[in-house]
Amino acid sequence: MADADDRGLPVPDGLASAVGNQISGGVFFHAVIQGHTVAVHLPPEVLPALAGLPTASPGFTGRDRELDLLLGLLDPGIDDTPTVCSVVGLAGVGKTELAIQAAHAARKRGWYPGGVLFADLQGYDDERRVEPANALHGLLQALGVRSEHIPSQLQDRARLYRSVLAAFAEQGQPILVLVDNASSAEHARPLLPADRRTRAIVTSRHTLSTLDSRLLGLHVLNEQSAFDLLSRLLEVAHGRDARLAQERQAANELARLCGYLPLALRIVGALLVQDPRKPLAVMIEDLSDERARLDALAVDGLAVRAAFDLSYQALSVQAAGLFRILPLSPGPEISTETAAALFGDEPRVCRRLLETLAQAHLVESGTAYGRWRLHDLVRAFATEQMNLHVPEQERGAAVHRLVGHYLDTIRNLRTRPRDARGDEEIQRWLMAEGSNLIATGNLVALAGRPTSAERLISEAISLTDAAFHRAVDRLYWNWFFFHGARRFKEAFEALQQHLVVIQPACSVRLEDAVLERVYATLDEVSTSQEAVRSLEPAVAALNVAGEIYAEGRVLVTLGLALLQEGRPGEACDALRRAIGRFRYGGRTRSPDEVHAQAVLDTVQTATGPLEQDWWSQRSEMGWRRQSRPR
Repeated sequence: MADADDRGLPVPDGLASAVGNQISGGVFFHAVIQGHTVAVHLPPEVLPALAGLPTASPGFTGRDRELDLLLGLLDPGIDDTPTVCSVVGLAGVGKTELAIQAAHAARKRGWYPGGVLFADLQGYDDERRVEPANALHGLLQALGVRSEHIPSQLQDRARLYRSVLAAFAEQGQPILVLVDNASSAEHARPLLPADRRTRAIVTSRHTLSTLDSRLLGLHVLNEQSAFDLLSRLLEVAHGRDARLAQERQAANELARLCGYLPLALRIVGALLVQDPRKPLAVMIEDLSDERARLDALAVDGLAVRAAFDLSYQALSVQAAGLFRILPLSPGPEISTETAAALFGDEPRVCRRLLETLAQAHLVESGTAYGRWRLHDLVRAFATEQMNLHVPEQERGAAVHRLVGHYLDTIRNLRTRPRDARGDEEIQRWLMAEGSNLIATGNLVALAGRPTSAERLISEAISLTDAAFHRAVDRLYWNWFFFHGARRFKEAFEALQQHLVVIQPACSVRLEDAVLERVYATLDEVSTSQEAVRSLEPAVAALNVAGEIYAEGRVLVTLGLALLQEGRPGEACDALRRAIGRFRYGGRTRSPDEVHAQAVLDTVQTATGPLEQDWWSQRSEMGWRRQSRPR
């Protein structure tokens, strides 16, 4: 038999002993009321369901700034902040973990004595997605409302839910609401409180711009934070794991291959935990193949591919089509106009699709408005989708449009009026698109279209000659494009001319900058054929700069390359010149001179064909970048 209140009205079983209530014109269900004039006295203890927040990960790191920002928004003592904060970002970037850490920290500070409501809406999984009405049913039950008293309609449930939250806040027990994995603003809106004393965090892969909330965009970790995360994961499991500390460079490479994405780093950490003897080099080898990287980033139900796929499946047909074609642009960024050419649609249409992809955090904003880029792992996923769904003929047509777009743009820029304004426009375009032109040229060259690649780079160089009036600037851009296209002979010639131009000015800073380009270009000469074709102008550039000892080392490298190419006579000439450089200025006999003389003696005394792999000796006897005596 139910108890009765002071007017003889029935009160639900078990309620009278828990609370005292004064009701007028309404019905009271445990700690929740529905009516129009009600005074509520809530139970003094927090309901168990309100303490069901997921455990915070002990490996949390690298988010101090974001955590402080979020806690600043949750502080009930600050009245002029929004009551809702949306934590948004790429799948796997750590949105849920940050929100959980903030909720635990807020509870420890005593800000929400009423507890924390947590609801995972699974907004990107069609099979597990939780609709707002169902989520409200669970939250109302957590707040103590019996199922038979929960309204059937979404709006009625939302009104009841907000009334309950307000009642808790009125009685000095405000509640924090954490809505995880919302797919849109409308997906989360019914679960948000109306009372300013109740705060809420929403996480989403979409930018919830219509939710009237403070947006906190989460990005990937930096290198140090990524290393710290891996270290903590291994430390939690093993207490002490020396692999990362002993091989810091390898650990940094692992973090880079993970794209500094927390989900990928957690997966790699779990794989290293599984086998404490697994060398980092083996893990790096598994991740180095871009085509199989996503296969390697999976363990025990966690998978980067699966996380991205949920976001991808939520796209419209057009947005998904653009996403699949974007990897065909090989440069670091792509403009809206270039993406439109690649996709074969109007720039206005393509801009809206790119904005849709950005809201879903499948593309990122680039260095300026109207420029976009793909995270490395997202690019790998997009490439998989392209290979699965875009026929080869269609891919070829897209690359053809891409090259045509760049050539047309160069042609149009060249025909602009030759004044300061036009030159500045060309210079800005080259600085934005230079790397893309090089990457596209290399792409079409690998695809068996060397003529198109050469034309693209040649047109770019002619544009720089038209736009830059100072020889120093023109020669820099010449090196930039020749170096990118692996036309090392022309690159070294440009650097030699650059050094000749700046010599009269005696600018040590400029000279050092040009020399750094010489050394960087030397590092990339990777075959004996490339060396034979390109190193003479490198020797000349170093001679102009007075880098006599380095000139000798490059001559040794050239000599070894000539031997490998079956040209021993020319190789001996190069080695003799090298020995002369090593002796320049009366230097004492150095190890480099001894080695060069030994090779020269071997070649001069040989009576038969030279079958030794001379090129493999370049690391010992040829160019070595780490040593640069001036």
